[in-house]
Amino acid sequence: MEIGTPMSLTPAEYQDYSMQQSLRSYFRQKNEEEFQKATNKQFNLTDMQFNIG
Repeated sequence: MEIGTPMSLTPAEYQDYSMQQSLRSYFRQKNEEEFQKATNKQFNLTDMQFNIG
């Protein structure tokens, strides 16, 4: 939780702020899930994947 200088927001500004926080939280969660999948994946020599570009 951030502690800073208090400020007043209009309802529209608060809605924008709330939406930004919600999206940030959503994508952090999705990135964490993808990271966990990648770290739990076992290394397999027969399953080599290359990105040629």
